[in-house]
Amino acid sequence: MHISSARRWGALLIPVLLATGCSTQSTGNAGKDGNEIVIGHSVPHGADPVLAAQAHGLEVEAKRQGYEVITTDANVDPGKQISDVETMLQRGIDALVIWPLDATSIQPELDRVRAAGIPVVVHDTASGGPYFTNLDYADRQAAYEAAEYLAQLNGPESGAVAVLGPETIETFRERNAGFREGAEAAGLKILDAQTNERITPDATAALARTWKQRFGSEAQGLFDPVDLTALAAAAVKDDKFAPDVVGLGGGEDAIEAVRSGVLAATWDLRPTLIGRALVWAVSEALAGRKLPADITIELPRIDHDNVGQVMSSEDQLDADVAFGTEERDGKTYLTVDTG
Repeated sequence: MHISSARRWGALLIPVLLATGCSTQSTGNAGKDGNEIVIGHSVPHGADPVLAAQAHGLEVEAKRQGYEVITTDANVDPGKQISDVETMLQRGIDALVIWPLDATSIQPELDRVRAAGIPVVVHDTASGGPYFTNLDYADRQAAYEAAEYLAQLNGPESGAVAVLGPETIETFRERNAGFREGAEAAGLKILDAQTNERITPDATAALARTWKQRFGSEAQGLFDPVDLTALAAAAVKDDKFAPDVVGLGGGEDAIEAVRSGVLAATWDLRPTLIGRALVWAVSEALAGRKLPADITIELPRIDHDNVGQVMSSEDQLDADVAFGTEERDGKTYLTVDTG
């Protein structure tokens, strides 16, 4: 199962991405009744810096293409997300970009969006649909690699604790399962695993303090599926409780934490760049072109050895790039052409 995503996405970690290349192309800005095209964008958790960076990348790229964006924040509330989509539909959007918190309960509302002839671009959402396309982070693989990495740092059969995401959210089901599978394959001993239902830093910090008391130095590794909360766990470390903490996200704070040694590693969602890729997918839909139903986005590992090569959010925002797809090993992967 193990595939080195860091190797495949290595080009995105180095400055060569800034070389002159093809840029994303606008398909025009005429929407319904000749008005400006409006993209509705539902963010599942706006307080997460990674998702905020992705939203920023989407908004800036949309403006470049001459589109307007309506952004809503569900704040980890599936009911609010459903209401937000209904409101955006009433306001007259031409396309919807959404990361569903509950892909089952929101389907009736998305059916209404599709019935209005509005393309729906999702990410990290294998269930429900049909969608124009699903930009699907390799969450399970990244979490699998995180368990492997902790075993590599501390040895097989070393002890680790794990913060899990809420199982009601598809993304976290994948990350939770991937970490468990990777731990089993690598021989990593999971001392305890607890769910952070609201994905809050305070909840993770409380778990870390409990583990400090229960396990002390026996907990050599700590996994958290979100960088925002992984940083809260890392803040609890001291001389008697100093696990290697790993997370997923790749936000600026997490990258700086890897640079300083606060985090051992993170798996990089490249949020600003992927925000731009979501606009590319919308442009393809509005132009009448087709994309594969599922496009996998690999997550490279950022650690002490390569953190100096990581693109900043500004570089991800300004780079002249073109997005595309390639078939490999029976799957479709997102590609970035830098010329």
